[in-house]
Amino acid sequence: MPEPVLQQASLDEDNTPAEEQAAADASVEQEIKPHTSSKPRSGKDKAIKQQDKPDTVEEPAQTEPVGEPPAPKLPAVHLGERQPVMATRITRMVLHGFKSFADRTELLFSPDYNVILGPNGSGKSNVFDAVCFVLGKSSAKSMRAEKSANLIYNGGRARQPHKQAEVSIFFDNEKKAFPIQGDEIKITRLVRQDGQSKYKINDQTRSRQEVLDLMSRANIDPDGFNIVLQGDIQGFVNSTTTERRKIIEDIAGIGVYEEKKEKAARELDRVEERLREAEIILAEKSKHLKELKADRDQAMKYKELSEKIKVNKASFLWRQIKGKHAEQAQYDKLLGENQEKITKLRSEIETLRKQNEDKKTEIRKIVQDIEEKGQKEQLDLNHQIEELKVQIALNKNRLEEHERESSKIKERNEQLTAQMKENKERQASLEKELKDQERSKEQAKKELESMQTKITEFRKKHGLDSQHEIDNDMEELDRQAEQKQEEIGKLREQQQQLMREKDRLELRVQQQDEQIAKVSEIEKEQKTQLDGLREKKTEFKRLTLELNRLLSEDSSLLARLRGVRESAQKMHEEKGRLEIRAASMRERQAGDRAVRAILENRSLGDVYGTVSDIGHVDAQYSTALSVAAGSRIKSIVVKDDAVAAKCIKYLRSEQLGVASFIPMNKIRPRKDDDEGKHRKADGVIGRAVDLIDYDAKFKKVFEYVFGSTLVVKSIETARRLGIGTARMVSLDGDLVETSGAMIGGYRKRESKGFQEKGVLEELNKVSAECSAAEAEEMRIQQEREDLEKTVQELRGKKAELEGDVIKMERSMHLEGSDLEASMRQKELLKKDTKDIDTQLDAVLEQVSDMNRELAQIKLKKSSLREKVGAMRKPTVLAELSAFEEKRRELAETAAGSEAEAKGKRMQLDSVVKPELVRLEHLAKDLEKETGRFTKGAKDAKESLKTQEKEIKEKEVQAKKFYEEFKENIERKGKIQDEITKNEEQVFRREEKSRQFEQTINKAGLDVAQIRGALAGLAEQFNEYKDVKIDEHKPETQLKKEINEFEGLMANIGSVNLRALDVYDEAEQEFNKLTEKKDTLRSEKDSVLEMMTEIETRKKDLFMGTFEKLNSQFMAFFQELSPKGEAFLEVENPVDPFLEGVTFKVRITGNKFLDIRSLSGGEKTLTSLAFLFAIQEFEPASFYVMDEVDAALDNLNSEKLAKLVRKYTKTAQYIVVSHNESVIKEADTLFGVSMGENNISRLVSLKA
Repeated sequence: MPEPVLQQASLDEDNTPAEEQAAADASVEQEIKPHTSSKPRSGKDKAIKQQDKPDTVEEPAQTEPVGEPPAPKLPAVHLGERQPVMATRITRMVLHGFKSFADRTELLFSPDYNVILGPNGSGKSNVFDAVCFVLGKSSAKSMRAEKSANLIYNGGRARQPHKQAEVSIFFDNEKKAFPIQGDEIKITRLVRQDGQSKYKINDQTRSRQEVLDLMSRANIDPDGFNIVLQGDIQGFVNSTTTERRKIIEDIAGIGVYEEKKEKAARELDRVEERLREAEIILAEKSKHLKELKADRDQAMKYKELSEKIKVNKASFLWRQIKGKHAEQAQYDKLLGENQEKITKLRSEIETLRKQNEDKKTEIRKIVQDIEEKGQKEQLDLNHQIEELKVQIALNKNRLEEHERESSKIKERNEQLTAQMKENKERQASLEKELKDQERSKEQAKKELESMQTKITEFRKKHGLDSQHEIDNDMEELDRQAEQKQEEIGKLREQQQQLMREKDRLELRVQQQDEQIAKVSEIEKEQKTQLDGLREKKTEFKRLTLELNRLLSEDSSLLARLRGVRESAQKMHEEKGRLEIRAASMRERQAGDRAVRAILENRSLGDVYGTVSDIGHVDAQYSTALSVAAGSRIKSIVVKDDAVAAKCIKYLRSEQLGVASFIPMNKIRPRKDDDEGKHRKADGVIGRAVDLIDYDAKFKKVFEYVFGSTLVVKSIETARRLGIGTARMVSLDGDLVETSGAMIGGYRKRESKGFQEKGVLEELNKVSAECSAAEAEEMRIQQEREDLEKTVQELRGKKAELEGDVIKMERSMHLEGSDLEASMRQKELLKKDTKDIDTQLDAVLEQVSDMNRELAQIKLKKSSLREKVGAMRKPTVLAELSAFEEKRRELAETAAGSEAEAKGKRMQLDSVVKPELVRLEHLAKDLEKETGRFTKGAKDAKESLKTQEKEIKEKEVQAKKFYEEFKENIERKGKIQDEITKNEEQVFRREEKSRQFEQTINKAGLDVAQIRGALAGLAEQFNEYKDVKIDEHKPETQLKKEINEFEGLMANIGSVNLRALDVYDEAEQEFNKLTEKKDTLRSEKDSVLEMMTEIETRKKDLFMGTFEKLNSQFMAFFQELSPKGEAFLEVENPVDPFLEGVTFKVRITGNKFLDIRSLSGGEKTLTSLAFLFAIQEFEPASFYVMDEVDAALDNLNSEKLAKLVRKYTKTAQYIVVSHNESVIKEADTLFGVSMGENNISRLVSLKA
């Protein structure tokens, strides 16, 4: 049967606000969450029964539906005859282990009238307790038990206690009173020893709320007036007038309204409290928002400057990269051009050298022809002239080179001087600016100190010293807040860097995945081609590495070749000097025409040379031995007397003069026995013959020349030994003969004697070193040529491979780096990404901690500010605020000056001064170089002057000889000039080639530096890869703006970048709170409107329900007591809600009495009449009554039984009774008895 309209008041849909805890460091959000309350408990349970709290929480509370509160509606009351409501019945009930029903017991109820009877204590009421248990009673005491565990059979004296109690009720569902399929519905409840309950619907576990919801669909309420237990009738009798009024209010729905009104009033109080809190919070938030706005504006300015700096830095880097690429292209062009020039020069050098070899061969033929004609003297002269020409040419080249280098150094020196001047001017300018800045800073500090003094005096004057401690605390909090904001800013920067690095790594991982996927896809289709591509790329890498190694080796060889050439050049110069000296010696020794003619004529036989030619002496003995040899030194040594005679004839026939000959077969050495006794004397060096080197076959010759001559240190030594005792010669050339004659004096050192062994040894040594250097040069040159061939081959292979690789990659749609991708690289990148995530989490946690600490600091600061504000007068506070604002401006000015001064000082110390020191060092180095080249040029000029003078003398001598051998000499001279010219061209080309190679090497180093710089710039540019580039601003403007913006950022000071996000969040939070406040006001207005409407119509609703209920009460009482009369009376008709409702009963006579004046039976009849009136107002499908007739006599019991029988047509009745009148009206009887071990037994009987 549907619930009466009276129970469907709209206040069931009222909404209540739910308060959330406000965070200390964040905004307090308040939400009103409307929800519908569950169906109110019946007035019987509230007004009559004294319910106890449940022993345990059996089921978690169910979430109530949320919805918008509808407009309040007042209920309409509809009364009439009881309508059939038999939508369901209890068909049967099964008990097992519940109280005294230890064994499984089943009760089969009839649909009409059921009576349970039995002696006291047999367990009859336990049946009704079981019904309440299943229907969801939560309190064990309402079922006559101390706790839920006591509902379980305790085992008596002999049996074991049960572990649980279980009761099941089966409801008829043929008319679909329950929204479940099936003709019968089973509701089960179990309770365990721990007091926990379990509910089931059709053996499926459900919650208690689900069971209650299901039964409410069939209009079954465990606390309804259809369930009347022992003591309930007495409760009606003993209820107060106010409790009776509340029962009527509940029946009319007013009780629910009143409860809702009270609840709404409470909610109204809470709403008003929250409104007050919201207004306080909004005021604080508004103030906080203003502070945040200042931080936000500062952060936005900082961010704007930061973005501009990024754009300018990115543009600056872009321009530098562009410039480096252009510079690299120029170097590449320069390298190519110089390499072509070197190749061309080498080809020309090779041609010139080949020509010179041919010309030298031709000169050798001419020389041989001249020698054959006896022109050796002229040849030597020409050779000397040629050597001088070579030396002159070399000195001229040296002079030109020194002058050229001096000119370059001069230009560089001028550049350095200009740079130093510019740097000094810049230094002076910066120092002046720094001094001005320092003065500004000092002035700002003085003003700040003055302002601080004024503030202190102002505080003292107005008695604000008591707040000094609070102000100090606020300053400390400001300092802590700034420190936290600075730390947060650093952490945010670190976070941004980590996020950029993470994005970069994730992009690389994505690229790796794409490349691996691409390669895998291609590998499926073109595995062979892919393998071939991999092999070619591997070979390409190997060739690249090998080529780099060979180029490095070539650079090393080039450096060695340069060193060898420079060394060989010096050796050739030394060799030329020694050859000239040796030739001069030979020329002087062979100065006699006759001797020279014999020596030059090879056809005279075995002529070995002069005595001076076949012996070699140390330089220190040269003068002594030449003097000792005397004229014999120019004697010509021949094989025998026949050769000597032949030579004499030749001289005579040619009229060439006279010469002395020493035939080796006839010569006898001179002997002097006196020299032996002086040989070991002090000051004696030794025998002359022993101090000269010669071939052993010439021993007799030198014994003849020197005899027993002794070499002594000085003439004094000879005198001490005894003049005339032996032939002696001093190291200075003083000679003492055995005859006593002494020859000596000043001797000019000339090379007229023996060839000095040192000169020849040195000449031989230098010649050998020259040959070795030339061989080494040829070897290195050959090695370089071989290396160059190998390099060219490798370059060709590399270029060919590179072309093949590019073709294959394009044919397979691959990029150059696709094959480099691998799972290992991907895993490494993922590991790096994970490490970045860990670092990010740590940074975020630190930021969160910092924000919490910052929020706490701001709350403390706000609290202190409120204290200070409360202690100060507004006018004084405003004046002090003005002072404080001025002090803050002065502090900012001082800080800005300090930052600018620091920047200029850093620029001066780290840029300008070091650059000036570097330039000064360079200038000193250039000065040394200038001195070296100046000295070299001076030496070259002096050498040129000497050599030009000497060559003129030689040319005069040659001119005389030229007349005699003009043709050969002209031809030889012409060829020699060509050779000299070619050599000079070779030298110049080699010099140019070396210059080009140096340029290439320097350019190579510069290119390497450019590539390194490009790599560094590219790495820096990655940070700005997403920044838009300004392609129009010049570098100077970009640098200037960067410096300006960085200066502005430094002036801003510490910035809380978090303020950008915090301000937006705070603004959203503020707007939300404002909306919540408006919502709360709207809710408040709705509640007030609803309360007003309820209050307006409540009395009419109550009185209408009262009159209808009173009419039913009067009718039921008349039926139960035909002779009597009863009615309900409102104690205060004007305002019935101020007082209660009384029973007025008249049994006999004319006087109406109060219920308290009646007998027990009369009270029971009155209560039953009132109960039936209520049931008539709210019909149910079944009724349960436990000994309601206990106080009635047989007559009244019979009346009650007939009344129940009358209503069994529309409802099912289950009654516990001892009265025979009630029992005999029943359709089904259940007899309950108590057996052994406190176990109830049950028998049933159909009427």
